Amino acid sequence: MNLGKIFTILFLFVSAPTFAQRADKQIKNALDEYFSAYQTTYTTPKDRCRIDNVRINGRTITVTLNEIFTGQPFTRQKVDEIYRQVRLRLPQSYSQYALTLTDIRHNPLEQLVTDIQNPASSPQKRWTDDNLYTGPAWVEPQSRPYFIDKGLHGRHLSIWASHGKYYKNEKHQWTWQRPNLYTTNEDLFTQTIVVPFLIPMLQNAGAYVFTPRERDPQPEQFVVDNDTPDSPHGTYREQNGNHPWTEAGIGFAHTKPVYTDGENPFVYGTARCANTVTRRDRASTIRWTPAIEQSGHYAVYVSYISRPDAVNDARYTVCHGGIRTEFTVNQQMGSSTWVYLGTFHFDAHRPADNYVSLTNQSALEGTVSADAVRFGGGTGNIERGDGRGETSTSGLPRCLEGARYNAQWSGMPREVYSPTDGAKDYPDDINTRSHMTNYLAGGSSYVPAHEGLRVPIELAVALHTDAGFAPDTATVGSLGIYTTDFSDGILPGGPVRLTSRDLCDLVLTSVTRDMQATFGHWHRRAMYDRNYSETRLPQVPSMILEMFSHQNFNDLVLGHDPNFKFHFARAVYKGILRYSAAQHRTDPVVQPLPVNRFLAAINPRQGVVRLQWKPTEDPLEPTATPTGYIVYVRKEGGDFDNGTLVKTPSFTLQVDHNAVYSFRVTAVNAGGESFPSETLAAMITDKQRGTVLIVDGFQRVAGPQPVAHDGLFGFDIDSDPGVPYNQTTAFCGRQTQYLIQGIAEDEIGASGQELEGLTLVGNTFDHSHLHGRAIASVGGYSFGSATRSAVESGDVDLSTYHVVDLVLGLQRNDLYSTRLYPTLTPSLCRVLQQYTRMKGCLLVSGAYVADDQRQQFGVEFLRNTLKIGSSQSIHTNSETRAEGMNTSLALYTDLGQEHYPAGRVDCLWPTSDAFSTLVYSPEGFSAAVAYKGSQYRAVTLGFPFECIVDPSVRINVMRAFLNFLTK
Repeated sequence: MNLGKIFTILFLFVSAPTFAQRADKQIKNALDEYFSAYQTTYTTPKDRCRIDNVRINGRTITVTLNEIFTGQPFTRQKVDEIYRQVRLRLPQSYSQYALTLTDIRHNPLEQLVTDIQNPASSPQKRWTDDNLYTGPAWVEPQSRPYFIDKGLHGRHLSIWASHGKYYKNEKHQWTWQRPNLYTTNEDLFTQTIVVPFLIPMLQNAGAYVFTPRERDPQPEQFVVDNDTPDSPHGTYREQNGNHPWTEAGIGFAHTKPVYTDGENPFVYGTARCANTVTRRDRASTIRWTPAIEQSGHYAVYVSYISRPDAVNDARYTVCHGGIRTEFTVNQQMGSSTWVYLGTFHFDAHRPADNYVSLTNQSALEGTVSADAVRFGGGTGNIERGDGRGETSTSGLPRCLEGARYNAQWSGMPREVYSPTDGAKDYPDDINTRSHMTNYLAGGSSYVPAHEGLRVPIELAVALHTDAGFAPDTATVGSLGIYTTDFSDGILPGGPVRLTSRDLCDLVLTSVTRDMQATFGHWHRRAMYDRNYSETRLPQVPSMILEMFSHQNFNDLVLGHDPNFKFHFARAVYKGILRYSAAQHRTDPVVQPLPVNRFLAAINPRQGVVRLQWKPTEDPLEPTATPTGYIVYVRKEGGDFDNGTLVKTPSFTLQVDHNAVYSFRVTAVNAGGESFPSETLAAMITDKQRGTVLIVDGFQRVAGPQPVAHDGLFGFDIDSDPGVPYNQTTAFCGRQTQYLIQGIAEDEIGASGQELEGLTLVGNTFDHSHLHGRAIASVGGYSFGSATRSAVESGDVDLSTYHVVDLVLGLQRNDLYSTRLYPTLTPSLCRVLQQYTRMKGCLLVSGAYVADDQRQQFGVEFLRNTLKIGSSQSIHTNSETRAEGMNTSLALYTDLGQEHYPAGRVDCLWPTSDAFSTLVYSPEGFSAAVAYKGSQYRAVTLGFPFECIVDPSVRINVMRAFLNFLTK
């Protein structure tokens, strides 16, 4: 070869990369302006859309874009427009090159499109017909009086709330994953959205929801097992029919109060089994009866072993307050672990009415097995130590611990909950949530190649509140995380891991849409394709939803509000519903909103109670229209029944005399069931002196009082702790640091720990029942009840009642909640004024009866009708009592686990034609005002009647007031 040819070859060899680099740079420069100016809902001057890389290969240009750009939602039309804009900006010499725009994981933009309306457009993102599970559910409610065919029936989901308390090995102590800020921490707070709101919504849509952390805040636990048939926990009894119960192999035994690392209670005992029969009269049964000592709500978990010939319709009955609720359990899956049936109210010391039973009756030939049954979430019983003999448990209800410890108590193999062999609980706990999901799903159609319990879990969603900090105190908003760069981008069941992005997009889109429509603003942030274990490890489509930020004041002003939690959870549920419906090729229907204008009117002559209500329109969801309603009835001494399906918004019930009945109503459609209405109550007496209508005017739910002035930001529990929805475990303690300027980010809102582990009671929406029990105990009075909205709308004929008992509780316009909760509205005042003109009498009670009235109509009603001349709101403490009428009334005034507190009360002074009947001790201020006029009488309490601690005192007070009002 001559020297010239050598130099030519060397020149071309050296120049080719240089030429390509210049071309890459030329294209990048041509496109930079477009992408840097591109705006998403979350771009900032610091976090801007950019080109990550440009690569030319032959006649193909590949442009890789950063996460800020690819984290936005894409439609097919948007992607087409982006390609069009990019081609317009390409240098002329490259205009005919093939063009591909990708994310940093090399996924083309067109694959990032979420197109659930067109399944054929992305078949690689979908489960095949062979994967989609259509068999019997793990647990199937048999007492439900309606069928869900366009919700989530037959779907199995794994849903969890961030972290829990864990053992920090290097410091030899139990600790939270995040610091205590703004009266809570992430480990406590996320549970208060997931457990009371999101999981019930998914269950109401028909799904079976597994959650790696314990869901039941009940700190008591009763485990009844065949290995200890008579124990302090309860009794186990067998009854044999044609096929007796026999030993089935290794099973659960509760052999010790605490368990050390690696110990598995599901291998310490035995299980039982029996061959099936088809006839009930030939069946064998087992009954597990708990020795419950404190009435309350308890989650019920069953266990069994999955034998080769196990049936898929094992028939369990939960008897609660004498009501029998039936389930079938598919014992072909879910062996040797706790299987959740539901949460039920059990009364103490009533074994004949409170138990779980199992029969070997089945439609199939095979065996039914039985092991332990657990009642209640319990307190942590996994002991951790420092290797030097010093060990401890968390000391908290199990629901507040990390999933790692619940996994061990649930019989998971050690590699599921402790891959580090007990050395590092923190990463073990993070990974446990995914490992539990995989172990349950292993062997199912969704995870066919992995060993496990064959539960067909089809998706996993982790919910956190660690979305960042906004120094200008704006809301941070929501972001999503998914993972594609793992296991070659393919899930074991077949779909590409990009399907997790579809799930992420649908949930974020639903959240953003609903929050903006309902609360006026919400910030949608990016979807990140990141290597997080909670999205990398699950073998099914999965995502992390950073709902908002527990570190950010404005986020928590909303986040603490139960009304906001409801709507946020509903948006997440709807996103999951739409994703699952797309996978199953069905049309989703959204479950209805709770009903309103609920009324329980009595007809003493006919001995009937007539219920009526109105559906609530959902302006965001046309499919959420009810097609029917479920009426739930409870007779005093029992629990609520399994419900009666009705097609119209009314129901008439013949009732027994002198028995207190309670009622709830839900709305249903093909997508599921709404949350329940308030609980109303009624009774018809056989010796009637008068009639009472209890009006439930206490609808308020609220977070704690925010503080935002002079550089101070936070929440003042002592000023007003707010009103939880039913109950809450959210609070860690009172805030101790309010000043934002000049302190570290993780100290903003620093809070104490004195409330950790407490389940604090809020608005339980059963005030009519409590007032009704007191009225019933007085004797001689029949009563009905109604919600405030029914009375304000004119649905109630007040003229048929001698007394209206208006329950105002902690109702007030607090000026910080997401909804208004006025004590007295113009329409309510007009109705009650008209009622007094017909010689109707009023009994009014509440902590803010007078303090909440700032409008003229309220002042006039207080003075002219209730005869309150002036008022003053005061703080209470444990020493506060109301005295008079030959009695002393202790009040619930502190946050507690028995009843909501009246932390403030109204001092009420009478006008000249009325008088004071009670005074506060030790202040000496007037606590109640009574008026005896020629047309009507009235009594007004400056505290909630239901906050009187002693039930016998409540009865005496009610007797005195009814005697005064009706004589």
